[in-house]
Amino acid sequence: MKKVLKFKINLKKSKIRKFVKVPQNILKKGHIEKWHSLFYDFDKVKDKIIFRFELDEENKTLQSIDHYPKEWHGIFKKENIKFNEEFSSINENLYSCRTSKWWRPEPDNTTELYRYIVTISSAWGGLKLTAEVYLAHPHKIGNDPKFKLFDTFEIVMDCVDNISSDKVLLRGLDKKFINKILSKKSMNDAIKILKNDPKKPKAMFSRRVQKYDVFLSYNDRFDLVKLAKNLQELKYEFLNEESLLADRYFLTFFETFYTFYSVHKNMDLSKALMQVLTHLNISAANKKITEGLDGVRERLKEFVRAEVDELFKRKRKDNIKIVK
Repeated sequence: MKKVLKFKINLKKSKIRKFVKVPQNILKKGHIEKWHSLFYDFDKVKDKIIFRFELDEENKTLQSIDHYPKEWHGIFKKENIKFNEEFSSINENLYSCRTSKWWRPEPDNTTELYRYIVTISSAWGGLKLTAEVYLAHPHKIGNDPKFKLFDTFEIVMDCVDNISSDKVLLRGLDKKFINKILSKKSMNDAIKILKNDPKKPKAMFSRRVQKYDVFLSYNDRFDLVKLAKNLQELKYEFLNEESLLADRYFLTFFETFYTFYSVHKNMDLSKALMQVLTHLNISAANKKITEGLDGVRERLKEFVRAEVDELFKRKRKDNIKIVK
């Protein structure tokens, strides 16, 4: 079962500074007095921000599920984690991972690298990370960087909440919505709908998008039958067409439905996912399923980048023609 863990930075135990210890010769070349660290704004973070993570012990993954800067903890995407058997106990599992981020800051000919070592507890032990700051200077693009370690930061976070994903879903929900999710009749009717063969919708996808947005934004999404009808409607395009946006909506409805299904059946999310796929008659090996929402988002980003590049190419050609 997945867990949602919430953390708050413990400033007394952490070693955070606004600036990185960088030699004067590098600062002078960049015409700067001090080198800002990624934790420069810790005054804004210290007493206010609660970081949220989803820990999946079955698949050994960890991901950030809030909108705050990922540089504070180094969990930039869904990261694979390792089980630390030596330091774990009956009541607590410890996991760790290593991540990194690099970029080209000011001054020129410099590459900066942060290496993160993250350790997280499955119980109430909190999260601890070490961030090592490396610089390669001088470093010209195209050459291998020769990094040197210049500084180290340590951040300790206390766990303030530890709950399973299904309880997160139900927490704060009105009883009438919980009853809808737990309704046996509604679930049986919804499953019957999902088992039907997909039919091509009469309305074009572009005309249905607003309906889907409204449905997902309001309390209708707890109606299992309506949820299943929308999911079934999107199934045809998901299986027979190549539309990134339609795929994203299908996967959003699919994720919502199997999450409710896991609560209704009181089972692990991964098992619920597989059972709902069986009801939909969709293979778990389907590439779009294995990529999931993250994969669709990445393909959407690539598509947008390609469109932007093509737009700039056209503009350049038009400018050249005008100059001529």
